Amino acid sequence: MSKQPLIILQDGAVDELISVALVATMQNINLLGIVVVNADCRAAPTVDVTQKVLNLMQQPNIPITTSTARAINAFPWTYRQYSMMANMLPMLNITPNTVPPSTVSGEQMIVDLIQNNMDQGGENVKILVLSPMTPLTTALSMNANIRNGIAEILWMGGALPPATGNVDPGLSPGANPNAEWNAYWDPFAVQEILASGIPLTMFPLNATNEVMLSPQIVLDFAPDSEQYPLYALAGQMYSMVAFEDGYAFWDTVTTAYLDQPSLYTIEQQFLLNVTEGSDEGNIVQSSEGYAVNVVTDIDVDGFYAYLFEQLTWVG
Repeated sequence: MSKQPLIILQDGAVDELISVALVATMQNINLLGIVVVNADCRAAPTVDVTQKVLNLMQQPNIPITTSTARAINAFPWTYRQYSMMANMLPMLNITPNTVPPSTVSGEQMIVDLIQNNMDQGGENVKILVLSPMTPLTTALSMNANIRNGIAEILWMGGALPPATGNVDPGLSPGANPNAEWNAYWDPFAVQEILASGIPLTMFPLNATNEVMLSPQIVLDFAPDSEQYPLYALAGQMYSMVAFEDGYAFWDTVTTAYLDQPSLYTIEQQFLLNVTEGSDEGNIVQSSEGYAVNVVTDIDVDGFYAYLFEQLTWVG
C-alpha cells in the first residue's frame, strides 16, 4: 500500500505534540517533515520536544525546522509556555536528544520537500496545518510551482457564525473575541490560501469544540499508562491543561481525519476571511467567497475510541 506523503505545520501546543505522535502511529502516512511556527509556543523548545516525541516513536530522522514567519497579531505569553513544560517531562528525557534540528528555514523546507516529491513522481503531498498559515503562503511565493504538488490542505482554524472565537481580550487587549487564533494571527495568509484554489478542508471551532477535554478523560489514560507509553505521554501532557476552561481536542481531531475520514461530516461553503478592522480574523460566508470543504459535525464517540486505540502503540 502506498503511503500518503504529509507535511505538518504546528506551533507546539499540547494537543499538537500529541498530534505528531498520532501521525507517527498511522500506517498510511509518510511524514516528510515538520515545520514549527513561532506562534502558540517558543520555537526552539518546541523543535526540541517534537524531536523527543519522534525519538519515542522510533522515527528520529524526520526533519524538523522553524518558520521565519512573524505575527500580525501575536499570541499572549500565557498561551506559549506549554511546549517548554512538555520539553521537561521525565519520560521524554530518559536519554539525551542527539539529533540536531535542520538549519533550513521552514519555508524553504516546504518548498524542497514538495518539489522533491514532485520530481520523484510521488503522490501529491497533503499539508496538515495546526497553526497559522503564514509559512505555507511564504513557500508558495518562493516557488509557485509547488501548488501543483499539493493534494489538500487540512487546517485546524477559524470560527464560523454563530460560534464564538477563542481570542481572549483579557489577555490580548483590543483583540477580536469572535476570531479563532490561527485565523487571527495572520488573517492575510488565511485569505491568500482561501483564494489559492488549493483544495482546503477546514476544521473550525464549530466542530472541534464538540470534542472537549476533561479531567476524567486525562485520568482514563492512567490505568494502562505503564503498558502503553503514549497513554503515559498523553496523560502527562493533557494534565497541564485539563482544568483550563473550554480546552478541546482541536488538533488531534483534525489529525485523525487523515486516518478516519468517515467520522466527519463535511459540506462545501463559500468563505472569506476579514483582514482589517474590528472583525479582523472573522471567517464569514459570502457569495463572493472561495469554495472550502468545512467540517460541520464529528462522531465524538468514534473519535475517542479511535484515539485511545491508536495510542496503544508500543513500537
